[in-house]
Order: sequence, then C-alpha cells, then structure tokens
Amino acid sequence: LNKQEWDRLVEFINQRYQERVPATLSSLVTFVYDTTGRAISEDSMRNILAYSDIVKTVRGERMESARVQCPTEAIDNWFSTMKAVVDGTIASSFIVNVDEVGCGGRELDRDIVCVVPSTHLGDVVAISNEFECDHATMVAAIAADGSALKPLIVIPRVTVDTELRSAGYTKDKVLLVHSPTGYINSTM
Repeated sequence: LNKQEWDRLVEFINQRYQERVPATLSSLVTFVYDTTGRAISEDSMRNILAYSDIVKTVRGERMESARVQCPTEAIDNWFSTMKAVVDGTIASSFIVNVDEVGCGGRELDRDIVCVVPSTHLGDVVAISNEFECDHATMVAAIAADGSALKPLIVIPRVTVDTELRSAGYTKDKVLLVHSPTGYINSTM
C-alpha cells in the first residue's frame, strides 16, 4: 500500500473503532479491494499490520450489541433503581431477575481478530454477537420471593421439532415462540 492508501486504511480502522464495530482482517481486505481494486489475503493484511505502530490486532470478545454500546447513564440508572430495591420500597414478588441465554452455531464460538488503534488498552475488544447462523434464545425469570415464570424459548423454526418435545420442552413447561433468526424481537 502506498502512503495515501495506508492513511485511508487507518482512517477506516479508527472510524470502525469509534463506532464500536472494530475492523476485522476480512473487513480490511474488502476495504482495500473496494478502494484500490487490489486483492490481498488476510495473511498479507496481518503482515502489513505487524509493521505498524499506530494499529494493533486484539481478540474480539462477543457480546450482545446492547452491552457493547451500553452508555454510562444506563448503568447509573440501573444502580439507582437497585438502590430503591435494597431500601425495601418494592415488594419481593415484584423484584424479578430475568436472564437471557443464547446458543448457536460454530460462528459464535470462534475467535475474531480485530484491528484497533494502538491506543486501545488491553488485548480484547467487545464486539457484537449478532451473526447470521442457527440460533436459539431462552429467557428465564425468577422473583425474589422464589416464584418463577415459565421459560421462554425462541426458535428459528415455525414448527416445533419432535426432538424438543421428547426432551421435555412441552407447552406445560416452556413457552415456545418463533423468530426467523432465533433472536428476540419487538413483536414478541
């Protein structure tokens, strides 16, 4: 890459980092092809970056986009709400711990190499966990008084597989709903 192409590549890396969607080797290879017409491999890109002191590679740690982009004010509001709970102003039956867990294909398990400015602290950067792959989501909830809600399971298929029913995922035990992606959306 010449100086002008390198500068544009660094600008792209910085922009993606500021948008909290760090660049990957794959996205840089695509960027170089789209802007210069030259095809290079990810290994070549890795070698180019190794000689730079203004960018570095780190491991991308998957998180839901809301966690990746969670503003400080939202965290502060959560702690204020929890203070009201601790002060005893809310009955225990109205204090509900809701947790969501997802499972998916191998795309969610593999590490992603991200390219960030060298000023980034640490060896890890948070990245979104939103990929197109087979995915299912489960939401479980329990109140502080010990009562529990039926778990909600979001599956990407309209029909419920016999395997799920035979494993005990029946209507009396869980709520099964459909979403084309297996993720929770606003229509549920």
